[in-house]
Amino acid sequence: METVPFGCYRREVFERIGVFDEELLRNQDDEFNYRLIKSGGRILLVPEICSQYFARDSYLRLWRMYFQYGLFKPLVIKKTGSVMRIRQLIPALFVISVVIGLLLGLWIRPLLVMSGAILGLYAAGVLYASLSASRRGGGRVLIPWLWMAFGTIHCAYGLGFLSGIYKMAARQWRGAASTAQWIPISR
Repeated sequence: METVPFGCYRREVFERIGVFDEELLRNQDDEFNYRLIKSGGRILLVPEICSQYFARDSYLRLWRMYFQYGLFKPLVIKKTGSVMRIRQLIPALFVISVVIGLLLGLWIRPLLVMSGAILGLYAAGVLYASLSASRRGGGRVLIPWLWMAFGTIHCAYGLGFLSGIYKMAARQWRGAASTAQWIPISR
């Protein structure tokens, strides 16, 4: 795997590749797992391990969490010198293509049509994913709630990623202590 939730590591791993990067208030596990794999380590998923996870209880809290994941991803990319997976760039590309298309579409009509097509394809894809997830969950999850959750996750992550790029370009990253002052960590 490239990562797992709630990873468990032997002490030797930390001695060999170091500890979690405290400057990263989010995505510490992504950066750590990247170093682990790059150094020849492996991440194993053990399906027999069960854990209980409590999801955010509102779309606003979900938004804040994924915005922060996106916000810190450019810093992880800078630290590792690599994009771990191309799919991590897609939410930001989606957001920027729709926003630019809508804005420029006021003057260039084909761009407005293009943005509408992108939004329509996205909505159809999210509806399909929502239907699939609902079936896997035994049909107990309401499809509109999933549809909203997927949209919230992708848009928040994409906007956060773009904000992170801006903050890096504007040289507003000054370590974890200063970062905590301008971004309250979501819980």
